[in-house]
Amino acid sequence: MSLHFGNVPVHVVSSADAAREITKTHDLIFVNRPKCIFFQILLYDYKDVVSARYGEYWRQMRSIRVLNLLSNKRVQSYRAIREEETALAVKNVQKSSSSGLLVNLSELFLMTMNNVICRIYLGRKYSEDTKKFKKILRELQRRWVCQMWGIIFHGLHG
Repeated sequence: MSLHFGNVPVHVVSSADAAREITKTHDLIFVNRPKCIFFQILLYDYKDVVSARYGEYWRQMRSIRVLNLLSNKRVQSYRAIREEETALAVKNVQKSSSSGLLVNLSELFLMTMNNVICRIYLGRKYSEDTKKFKKILRELQRRWVCQMWGIIFHGLHG
């Protein structure tokens, strides 16, 4: 089924067989994302694997990511960090619930994810900066959503 979200064509695939067919034989048609100033600025002129156009550069970036960041050996090397941060999150929930306090799971998951990522890539936690980090993430999300609405509804004015 084909739809249009504003000016953006969207294809809905309703079966696993159709999805398999598309990803195996027509993948190059669907591989690129729309250009957007948000990604251009945030991801260094589309240099990130998420926003880069499909081609030799994208294949090299994907290869680096898979071999260096997401290999089984590398992911297993982060296990202790993931387990520590998960244990701290569970302890936090237990402490709060025994005190009769409500637990904001969205905030807890965000903080835990932030701690894991920062410890893996930066070598330290930034829990003390959680409020600042959340504010930055919310602003990035707001700007991304505004940009995507702009792409979708570009040129659709009364």
